[in-house]
Amino acid sequence: MAHPVTRPVITRKNIDQLLDHGEMEIAMTSGKWWNVRRNGRTQLWKTMPERIRIPIKYGFKFCSFIDEGDFIDGTLNPCHFRAKEQPTTD
Repeated sequence: MAHPVTRPVITRKNIDQLLDHGEMEIAMTSGKWWNVRRNGRTQLWKTMPERIRIPIKYGFKFCSFIDEGDFIDGTLNPCHFRAKEQPTTD
Protein backbone atom coordinates (compact mmCIF):
# COMPACT_ATOMS: atom_id res chain seq x y z
CA MET A 1 0.00 0.00 0.00
CA ALA A 2 1.42 3.38 -1.01
CA HIS A 3 1.85 6.04 1.61
CA PRO A 4 -0.10 9.26 1.05
CA VAL A 5 1.91 12.40 0.41
CA THR A 6 1.35 15.84 1.84
CA ARG A 7 2.53 19.30 0.86
CA PRO A 8 3.38 21.78 3.60
CA VAL A 9 1.71 25.18 3.37
CA ILE A 10 4.24 27.89 2.47
CA THR A 11 4.20 30.84 4.89
CA ARG A 12 6.58 33.71 5.60
CA LYS A 13 7.93 31.71 8.52
CA ASN A 14 8.94 28.60 6.55
CA ILE A 15 9.69 29.97 3.06
CA ASP A 16 13.40 30.51 3.81
CA GLN A 17 13.79 26.95 5.06
CA LEU A 18 12.00 25.49 2.01
CA LEU A 19 14.12 27.55 -0.40
CA ASP A 20 17.36 26.68 1.40
CA HIS A 21 16.58 22.96 1.16
CA GLY A 22 15.39 23.10 -2.47
CA GLU A 23 11.85 22.05 -1.61
CA MET A 24 9.83 24.61 -3.64
CA GLU A 25 8.39 24.54 -7.15
CA ILE A 26 6.90 27.17 -9.47
CA ALA A 27 4.07 26.67 -11.98
CA MET A 28 4.95 27.24 -15.63
CA THR A 29 2.42 28.25 -18.29
CA SER A 30 2.79 24.79 -19.86
CA GLY A 31 1.32 23.23 -16.71
CA LYS A 32 4.64 21.78 -15.54
CA TRP A 33 6.23 22.53 -12.17
CA TRP A 34 9.93 23.53 -12.04
CA ASN A 35 12.30 23.64 -9.07
CA VAL A 36 12.94 27.06 -7.53
CA ARG A 37 16.31 28.11 -6.09
CA ARG A 38 17.26 31.11 -4.01
CA ASN A 39 19.17 33.76 -5.97
CA GLY A 40 20.09 36.12 -3.13
CA ARG A 41 19.24 36.99 0.44
CA THR A 42 15.76 37.67 1.78
CA GLN A 43 15.15 41.41 2.07
CA LEU A 44 12.99 42.74 4.90
CA TRP A 45 12.18 46.36 5.77
CA LYS A 46 12.22 47.60 9.39
CA THR A 47 9.93 50.55 8.63
CA MET A 48 7.44 48.39 6.65
CA PRO A 49 7.33 44.93 8.28
CA GLU A 50 4.74 43.63 5.80
CA ARG A 51 7.26 43.95 2.92
CA ILE A 52 9.41 41.01 1.81
CA ARG A 53 11.45 40.32 -1.31
CA ILE A 54 13.21 37.04 -2.10
CA PRO A 55 15.12 36.73 -5.39
CA ILE A 56 14.64 33.31 -7.02
CA LYS A 57 15.97 31.42 -10.03
CA TYR A 58 14.37 28.57 -11.98
CA GLY A 59 15.24 26.73 -15.15
CA PHE A 60 18.50 27.61 -16.88
CA LYS A 61 18.11 31.38 -17.16
CA PHE A 62 14.88 32.58 -15.57
CA CYS A 63 15.08 34.94 -12.59
CA SER A 64 12.29 36.56 -10.61
CA PHE A 65 11.39 37.36 -7.02
CA ILE A 66 8.76 36.58 -4.43
CA ASP A 67 7.28 39.59 -2.66
CA GLU A 68 4.36 40.42 -0.36
CA GLY A 69 1.97 40.46 -3.35
CA ASP A 70 2.49 36.71 -3.83
CA PHE A 71 1.05 35.96 -0.39
CA ILE A 72 -2.70 35.49 0.14
CA ASP A 73 -3.92 35.51 3.75
CA GLY A 74 -0.41 34.76 5.05
CA THR A 75 0.34 31.85 2.70
CA LEU A 76 2.09 31.81 -0.65
CA ASN A 77 -0.31 31.64 -3.63
CA PRO A 78 -0.78 27.88 -4.26
CA CYS A 79 -1.64 28.49 -7.93
CA HIS A 80 1.91 29.74 -8.58
CA PHE A 81 4.09 28.10 -5.92
CA ARG A 82 4.04 24.83 -4.03
CA ALA A 83 6.24 22.84 -1.71
CA LYS A 84 7.50 19.48 -2.93
CA GLU A 85 5.62 16.41 -1.79
CA GLN A 86 6.65 15.03 1.57
CA PRO A 87 5.96 11.33 2.26
CA THR A 88 3.99 10.71 5.43
CA THR A 89 4.95 8.03 7.90
CA ASP A 90 2.38 5.90 9.65
